[in-house]
Amino acid sequence: MDYGLINAELINKNNLAILYYGESNDINDVQFRLEVNGVYSPLKVSRFSRSDKLFRIELYSENEIVLGNVNVVKTNSGDELGLDYRTYVTSREFDQLYCPVEEEFGAFYSKEETTFKFWSPISDKAFVKLEKNENNFVLLPMKRKDKNRRSEERRVGKECRS
Repeated sequence: MDYGLINAELINKNNLAILYYGESNDINDVQFRLEVNGVYSPLKVSRFSRSDKLFRIELYSENEIVLGNVNVVKTNSGDELGLDYRTYVTSREFDQLYCPVEEEFGAFYSKEETTFKFWSPISDKAFVKLEKNENNFVLLPMKRKDKNRRSEERRVGKECRS
């Protein structure tokens, strides 16, 4: 490997950290940008540290990085890498912004319908799978109930009874 992106992880809603491998004189020429659904926004270097040829670079985005989108970090040299959310989803900020406070999740049955609810802060699609057997099933799309809390809900009634 001559140079390039190794890892890109979300720190908070406007900041991410990347690991970049390369020569010290190469790093000054690298420009970073974030692609979301074909739209590019520049990323500004806020600070970096280095160990031999490995750089840890913290980048700032003027636009809030939205969970659930496909966020890709790209360089002017053609490198690209998907943004990793694992560190962020275990942070205090994530819990404060997205954790459901007083919402119940699960399957809730009544005579008229069954409501399925679950928390899905970084998913872009969710489905309920109803099956009679392994080869006979239907996938029903769930609907985002609340964009801020990111929970999904699907009510299943008479249309699925047979």
